[in-house]
Amino acid sequence: MQSQILKTYGTLKSAASRLGSKILGTTTELEMGFHKEEGTWYADVKNWPGPKGMLAMVCGADTWLDHRSGHTDFVQLSLSLDCSDEHEILEYVEPHPAGDGAYYRTTLNGWPHLMWLCGVTEFVFGKMPEQIGVRVA
Repeated sequence: MQSQILKTYGTLKSAASRLGSKILGTTTELEMGFHKEEGTWYADVKNWPGPKGMLAMVCGADTWLDHRSGHTDFVQLSLSLDCSDEHEILEYVEPHPAGDGAYYRTTLNGWPHLMWLCGVTEFVFGKMPEQIGVRVA
């Protein structure tokens, strides 16, 4: 029963994110800040209509942001769907089982690293991209 509730929640969150991106427009390149508050990372998403808790970066994304920020409480990242050699690549692996976003693979300290990016990614880009290029801005 609980897994069905989570799947329904994830599906609704992703659908709302896609709808929001259609209303507000999407982009293929942007700079976005991420801040750490009381031990939890949050994405600073412009025009996000939902609760702050949905912007929490968890399940591997938090560890990755710790490293990208140099273990500080803020990092500004340049995100792009037009990846180049100057970008670290986040590679789509598979959808999240509850229908909320997807898992992405990159490397961290030379080792494979898996992270979950929730459906808010669809709000930003209009889809869950096959690749996201990232660099510290």
